[in-house]
Amino acid sequence: MSDAPATSAPQAAETSTDSAAITSAIEEISVAVATGLVPFLGQAINIYDTITCMLTLHNSTSAEDQMEAKFDLVLALVGWIPGAGGGVKKTIRIVNKHPERFAPILFDVLRMVCDKVGIHTSPEFLLDKLFDAVGLKNQLGTVQSAIEGSWLYDNLPAEGRLALSTCMSTVRSQLPAMVMLVTLKLTHWKTKQRNNAAQAIGPQGKVNPVEKKPERNDPKVAETGHNAPTLTASNNTVNASIGTSVAEGVSKSLTGIIGEHITDYFLYEKYGWGKDWSRHDMGMQGEWKEKPSKTFPGKLNEATRLNPLFALKAHGTGIDGVWKVQIGDPHNGGKPYAIVESKASKVGKAPKNAASKPGVKGKLLDNARRIKDAALPKSEELLEPDTSEGSDSAGAGKPGGKPVGKGGGGKPSGGKQAQPKQTAASTAPASARQTNNSVEQPLVQMSQKWITKNIKDAVKFGVIADAREIVEEIRINGTKVYSRHLFYTPFYLPSAAEHEKALLEDERDKHEKHADHDIPSTHRHDEREVKAAVNHKHAKLGLPLEP
Repeated sequence: MSDAPATSAPQAAETSTDSAAITSAIEEISVAVATGLVPFLGQAINIYDTITCMLTLHNSTSAEDQMEAKFDLVLALVGWIPGAGGGVKKTIRIVNKHPERFAPILFDVLRMVCDKVGIHTSPEFLLDKLFDAVGLKNQLGTVQSAIEGSWLYDNLPAEGRLALSTCMSTVRSQLPAMVMLVTLKLTHWKTKQRNNAAQAIGPQGKVNPVEKKPERNDPKVAETGHNAPTLTASNNTVNASIGTSVAEGVSKSLTGIIGEHITDYFLYEKYGWGKDWSRHDMGMQGEWKEKPSKTFPGKLNEATRLNPLFALKAHGTGIDGVWKVQIGDPHNGGKPYAIVESKASKVGKAPKNAASKPGVKGKLLDNARRIKDAALPKSEELLEPDTSEGSDSAGAGKPGGKPVGKGGGGKPSGGKQAQPKQTAASTAPASARQTNNSVEQPLVQMSQKWITKNIKDAVKFGVIADAREIVEEIRINGTKVYSRHLFYTPFYLPSAAEHEKALLEDERDKHEKHADHDIPSTHRHDEREVKAAVNHKHAKLGLPLEP
């Protein structure tokens, strides 16, 4: 009598079905790779696919349909990339259709694609290279020329050609945001790869013994894709547990989204700044029962909309939040306006003393380094600037991690890139001009001068009726009419951990799973603390202190 555990008929049938589905998927992907290697055939397929996706996007009416169409159109553009483009396009579409079944073997399939086209690289490196908005945008001219020179385009009616032209303009302006739709899902799927090692796909889609993944700390191994396989038994698990490391899986660019979302909803729900916001987490689709204005409380920037969790990008530079507050509100020192900055951090471990208050002075950025170097820093410096004591761009005061900062840190505070060759009249106040040189006055984030410079870009004219009056009131009266606030949301906070998990697992339709928007008092910094932090930075830069 055998000691092996019996397998039930349903289990066996399910295993057989999964195996057949995987085999079928591998065959489809192999065909896509093969046709992509035949120049004329591959281009004909790409032209048809791209035209179809563009017309689908043009005809989409609902927000959900538009998102799906944009997702698919990005994949169509990736298909134009010689070599692995066609195989990766087909792979991502199959995974997107059945993520539960195929996401755990995504890297295995991508290794097979690389092998078939003779590319020696790791799956992660391949995805980063293919889903690059700048690279895809650079090839749009080639794509458009190929489409407009095809017989398919010639046979379209006039309105069809106009639709394609309109859609191509949309793609050129929105491509980075469209690519983000794909990379959000890729970020989630990456966490689904098997914990110890991914199974290698063999001929006819057979699953081989598990091979160990390339070590991340060996750049040569990671870049070339050499596995140096060690055969082990698969535990058939996926590394999708947020509890393993709450800070893993979410990219730097998405960290700020979580902080901005939680901060907006905290101010609305806990402080009561605003009334009757209609649709939770719907961003631009949400509405107020009465729109915020000079006389009615609520958010005044971002077209008065609350930041959704599933946004395409964080603010970047500029003011995060401008709010109208009820007169006499104790949270705002009785002043009518609030200027809000949100900082988030991937720090996943709480400090030993949970009652301690993380310092704020290390979280405010400045543009002094950019002025000194006359060049922009690397993007990672903007996203996670050095906040250690004594650094050029920040001071001390952060417990064990680097918060994602916006404004300053190497960019001008208004968010516009400065050119090395600008006239003194256009870049510097009179007190900072020098003969034959362009000198720009350093600005510290959340300082009164920084707010004066950025307020017009935040509260846009024409969006709310009295925007011009609000901007002028804030510019003229400064802290007499507004209080400054900084909210810090490291990922060890329950609310941040909950939202990080929701973002990774794409729980956009399960609002009950990410309804906690609390920020404890230890992580809220008021006017007094923000002013002290600004003056701390001013002192380091040799600037006059704010009175």
